Amino acid sequence: LADLGHVFRCAWSLLAEILWNWRGATAGPGRTGLAAQMACFGGGRASRVSDASEGDQLSDLRAAFDMLDKAWAAFEKEYICELIFVEELARQPVRKATAEMKRLVLDGTGAPECLDRAMLAVARLNAVANPRGKGRGDLHGQVLRSALEWQSQKDEVQRCADLVQGRPEGAQAMVEIVAASVTGAFAKLQEYLVEVEHHMEHLDPSLANNPGLSQRLLEMEEQWDIGDRYLLEHDSFASLLGLASKLEAFRSESTAFAAMSEDCGAELFLVLPRLVWLLSLFQTTVCCELLVVLLLLFPVICD
Repeated sequence: LADLGHVFRCAWSLLAEILWNWRGATAGPGRTGLAAQMACFGGGRASRVSDASEGDQLSDLRAAFDMLDKAWAAFEKEYICELIFVEELARQPVRKATAEMKRLVLDGTGAPECLDRAMLAVARLNAVANPRGKGRGDLHGQVLRSALEWQSQKDEVQRCADLVQGRPEGAQAMVEIVAASVTGAFAKLQEYLVEVEHHMEHLDPSLANNPGLSQRLLEMEEQWDIGDRYLLEHDSFASLLGLASKLEAFRSESTAFAAMSEDCGAELFLVLPRLVWLLSLFQTTVCCELLVVLLLLFPVICD
């Protein structure tokens, strides 16, 4: 491309010189230089350039335009080919993630490895196409495996009861929310990639400029942060489920709090923090680990 660009510039220079000397050229150094340039381009008319007649000038002009046209066409063809190659290279993270999504199998002995490969491709895509989020390239399949495991457990209620050591209703609802949010965000991205595969030419090679892709990656990254924080941390998850269980019990006993929960108004979000603090003071085992996560200024709670 650089060589063709040089030829293209020379063709422009040759045409510019001919136009500059139009009907005003004399048989001097300028014409001799012009003859040399045309000879380099293979114009075949160098022997006639020394004559500054109007006929020769027209002939030189035709030859210069012909050279410029050929140089332009050659440069344009090579430029477009390289542009297509670069754009295709830029879309490779999307193609790889789409291919892994289509090969994804959630059942069987090879399911974990298949899922990890898919998440590795998604993480690489997220690193280059998620400008609104953190652009994490370390998203892993363990979060999704844990969410799928919770959703597929037939004894989910009993597991929740064992974790919270009490009523599992609120805890079970919390599990369903967290796990479903992770799998739902993953499914939305999978659906988008499978759909965009058939319209790849419309995908902006600057992947961060595709709002649909960026939005789904942002949503998935946010849910992965939550899943990573709770689904993979037993103590934090048990603390969260314990809090959900206690709040559900309180909701069943208090009609006022139940009404607040239904309305989801500003008053609810004034009351909730106070309830969390009260529960942490009276039953430290319920909210201790959760407070460690929420209060980043206090990573360790002293005995």
